Amino acid sequence: MTKYRFPLNLQLFADGEEAASGVDDVSAAGTQEEVSTAGEQDAGQGADKAFAKRLAAERAKIENEYAERFKDYDTHKQVSDYFAQLNGMDALTLRERVELERLQEQADQQQVPVEVMRRLQELEAKAAQADELTQQQQRGQMERTYWDGVNAFAAEKGVDAKALNQFLVDSGIPIDPGNMQKALDIAFKAVRHDQLEKQIADAEKNGMKKLLGAKGSIPTVTGSMAQGQAASTAPKTFAEARARAMQRMSTTD
Repeated sequence: MTKYRFPLNLQLFADGEEAASGVDDVSAAGTQEEVSTAGEQDAGQGADKAFAKRLAAERAKIENEYAERFKDYDTHKQVSDYFAQLNGMDALTLRERVELERLQEQADQQQVPVEVMRRLQELEAKAAQADELTQQQQRGQMERTYWDGVNAFAAEKGVDAKALNQFLVDSGIPIDPGNMQKALDIAFKAVRHDQLEKQIADAEKNGMKKLLGAKGSIPTVTGSMAQGQAASTAPKTFAEARARAMQRMSTTD
């Protein structure tokens, strides 16, 4: 439907001489549309320029970071290329040659053949990997054992397991995975103490609110005995009841 719409110049309906200049106004309207279109194009070009500027700044930042990180790369590469050219071999072959020379020195120190020394190093590397894997498995098992003990203790005592763990972490208490009872007892007392303090504070706060809310509804005793005082509680002994009755009788007389 928008293709059937035409621009409407309201000045054609104006009074006086302005109404007679309709052709000029239509021309002026066309000029305004051209100016508006040009303005939109300028705005779009401005947005593109701003985006390009930000992109260039981000690219420069990344290039500076990489330049700082690899600032010594060119120097090492030049040295490597120089020694490779000097020895008539590429960088990879030169590296293997250097490793072989080091291996030969170690073999001479241990008074064993180079192949034996190479095999020993391979076995040492595999042993180190096996030790690392074993340590990771042990750490995982210790962590599972620890959390199993904490969760079971927390469920038994009715406290939060995360609170127990946080106290143990913050306090730095040494923990023996085989005997966690002592550390957990200390953590439980501390967490329980914090919970009780919070409960007491909440109870005092709630009690004060209730007292202030009920202050206007407390019944009072009228008469000369206790003006403005709260009604007394029930007597706890026969003697107290008898004395209170005698006092009321004397007041009535």
